[in-house]
Amino acid sequence: MSNKPHDTLTTHFLQRPGVAQDMLRCVLPPKVCDTLDLTTLRSSELKLTDDQLSEIKADFILEAETVNGGDVLIFVILEHQSTVNARMAYRMTRYTVRLWESWLAQNHGAKRFPAVVPAVLYHGEARWNAATNIGELIEAGELRDAMGPFWPSFGYVLKWIDEHPEEEIFASELQVVSQLLLLSLAQSRGAEDVESLFRRWTPLLRKLVNRPGGIEDVGAVVVYFNSVREVVNLDAVRKEVRAIDARLEDAVMTAAEKLREEGRVKGRVEGLAEGLAEGLAEGRAEGLTEGHAEGLTEGLERGRLEQHRVVLRRQLIKKFGELPQPFEHRIEAASMPQLTAWSDAFASAHRLEDVFSDHI
Repeated sequence: MSNKPHDTLTTHFLQRPGVAQDMLRCVLPPKVCDTLDLTTLRSSELKLTDDQLSEIKADFILEAETVNGGDVLIFVILEHQSTVNARMAYRMTRYTVRLWESWLAQNHGAKRFPAVVPAVLYHGEARWNAATNIGELIEAGELRDAMGPFWPSFGYVLKWIDEHPEEEIFASELQVVSQLLLLSLAQSRGAEDVESLFRRWTPLLRKLVNRPGGIEDVGAVVVYFNSVREVVNLDAVRKEVRAIDARLEDAVMTAAEKLREEGRVKGRVEGLAEGLAEGLAEGRAEGLTEGHAEGLTEGLERGRLEQHRVVLRRQLIKKFGELPQPFEHRIEAASMPQLTAWSDAFASAHRLEDVFSDHI
C-alpha cells in the first residue's frame, strides 16, 4: 500500500509548530529535549538530495537552538512500512551527510558543522529489531576490537508508537491534536472498526471539537482510515460521531464528499490509463513510433495534473468563494507536488492565504 495516506495525515498535523514540538517530545529522549529550546523550533529550508540531485523524502527537517544558543538540525523519518528496514542505520547516516552537504552549500567557509539529531518514528506491526548504529552493520570480526575508538559509529533515535498503550497517550501532556495523530497512526493497521475507535476516543474528540480546526482534524483522520483500511463504514462512523457531538458529523460528511470526488477523479484517470494502454498495444501492432507513445504518456500526465487543479479549485471555491486572480495564476503554474501540498493544507486552513503559505 502506498505511503501517501500516512504522509498526507502527518503533513496535515505537523504543519503546526505546536504539534511538531509534541512529536519531538514524544520521539526524542528526555535529556535531548531538555537540551533543546523547542520554542525556537522552525521549519528548515535545507533539502536532502542524492547524487543525481533528486530530493530525498524526509517527513520534516527542522532547525532549533539549544538552551545555550547552539544550532541544531533535526530530521524525522516517519517509517510506515509493516516490515523493519534492516539498513535504516546506513540510510540515516547517509541522510545526515546529505543534510550537512546542503548546510555547507549555504555556509561557505564554515569550520564546524551543526549538530544533527536523526530520528525515526515507526508504527509498523513488528517490534523494531534492526541496528540503530552504522557500526553494527559492518562485518569485521576481531578488527572491531582492534580499531577501538576508530570504528565507525553513528546512531539514530528510534521511537515505536506501539510501545505506548492508548491509556498512556491519553494521560500524556501532549495536546489533544498530537494525541489524535499518534492514536491514528497506531491504529492504521488495526482490525477494530473506526466507529468503535471513535467511541473509545470520545473524551478526546469532545475536547478536540472545541479547538480551532478540530472538526477538520477529525475529517482528516476519517479520510486517512478510509485510505489505509480495507473497509470503513462511513455511515456508522457518522452516526457514532453525531452521538459524541453533532458538530463532528460535518467532518465525516466533508470527508465523504472528498473521498467521492477523489474516487471520481481516480476513475477518470484510470479509464484514461486503460485506454492509453490499449491504444499503445494496438498502435505498436500497427507501427506506432516510440515518439507517439511518449507523446501519449506525456498527455496522460498533463491530464492528471489538470484534474488535480480542477479538484483543488473546486474545494477552494466551495470553502472561500471565488478565487482572486493571483491565486488562480499560482494554481495554473504549479507542479504536482505543489498542488498536493496545497491540497493537504486546505483541510486545516481558515483563510485562503493559509492554503498558500509555508507550513512545517
